[in-house]
Amino acid sequence: MRIYIITILVLFASCSKKAELSTITFQRDLWKINDSTYISYRPDPLRFAVESNVSIFIGDDDILVVDAGGTPEGGRQIINQIKSISSKPVKYLVNTHGHGDHTMGNQAFKEAYPKIQIISHPWTVKYLTTETGGINYIHNYPQSTIDYLSEEVKRLQKEAEPGYEQVVQNLQQHIDVDALFRFNQWKEVKITPADQTVDRELSINLGNREFRIMFLGQGDTPGDLWIYLPNEKILCSGDALVNPIPYGYSRQPIEWLETLKKVKLIDFKTIIPGHGDLLSGNDYLTQMIALLEFDKSLAQAAISENKPIESVRSDPGVKQFEQLFAKGNPVWRYYFYEYFINPNTERFYEELNKGISL
Repeated sequence: MRIYIITILVLFASCSKKAELSTITFQRDLWKINDSTYISYRPDPLRFAVESNVSIFIGDDDILVVDAGGTPEGGRQIINQIKSISSKPVKYLVNTHGHGDHTMGNQAFKEAYPKIQIISHPWTVKYLTTETGGINYIHNYPQSTIDYLSEEVKRLQKEAEPGYEQVVQNLQQHIDVDALFRFNQWKEVKITPADQTVDRELSINLGNREFRIMFLGQGDTPGDLWIYLPNEKILCSGDALVNPIPYGYSRQPIEWLETLKKVKLIDFKTIIPGHGDLLSGNDYLTQMIALLEFDKSLAQAAISENKPIESVRSDPGVKQFEQLFAKGNPVWRYYFYEYFINPNTERFYEELNKGISL
């Protein structure tokens, strides 16, 4: 009998732990901007693997949502948040781009709102439906990621730079908790691409609210859409702008830079980035343009001097931008190099070396 009771207690503790991990892994808070605008967001934008911001705009009779979260479970949590603030149906779901943390919740919206129209750029549909590459990384994600992060933890512990313990903790929670849980969630994913595509611009009105869904050029992906509310001067950027640490994985960083210059001409007051806190005014956008210009110059210097790209990453300017974006936070500093400087300088180098100028 004692063994039986202990077994039950262990099983109960295990189930409770799984429920706790589920809550932690997919925890989203709801941020009220005004009575008709809300942001569903993950409190820690740098928790790996990342989860997108989701913008909720309530119209006279319907709702427009920007992005869907990174798992079916995440999508369902967002839907529950929406139902807690409005009984109106979601009529439109706009995917800013194809990456899984913005699109793997699509199916949950389709299940909850069968008449919903999902909107994206044509490239995003291709990315989600291609038989190889694209979103197919979700099928082999966990072990390769765990292996990589485990090596990163060993490297950080060996180098032992100031604040490394916080970075190790950030990575370890993904190794211990999030990776397997997320992978199990992805097993139930049914790829759900857009019903309607936008390759230039689409205007939508929800009674008293006007939305312009715009393709301004390549950004984080070749299919980035921006959602602009001209009367309210709100702009949703997707991952072309991410706060506090930008993502530097664009395959065409030269065009990304030019796209951001176009964005600066738009009359906006608030940017809702793909991840992280709201951005007021254009200060952060200006910093991003300056960072990309600087990173481009590093790659150009390496090419003109016939040096490997690693040799220019020690330029004093890199440290100045690190201080501007990371603000002395060791976790932010780690991701400034891992998410931006290292990949983006490499991609500028590759693009410039091929003579591509888009």
